[in-house]
Amino acid sequence: MFVETPGIGQGDSAVTEVADLSLYVMTPEFGAASQLEKIEMLDEADVVAVNKSDRRGAQDALRDVRRQMARNRRHVGGPEEMPVFATVARASTTTA
Repeated sequence: MFVETPGIGQGDSAVTEVADLSLYVMTPEFGAASQLEKIEMLDEADVVAVNKSDRRGAQDALRDVRRQMARNRRHVGGPEEMPVFATVARASTTTA
């Protein structure tokens, strides 16, 4: 089953109760790193995708999200071990 929520990451964690695997997709434009503390899905998601990672500042965003997840989960290892991945999704164009 696939469940999609239209939320912004705050208060959407209930979806984790009905899904076997939760993926939270976000963009690098979340604001200041301190805003990450408010994103509840960083506590709950199994995997996080920082989409549009070809944009300026995306590598910084990826680092900040990994660090926040490590803090939230009291992860002993390094932030790079967090299940946070850079992605780029584009509409494909085909010619007939």
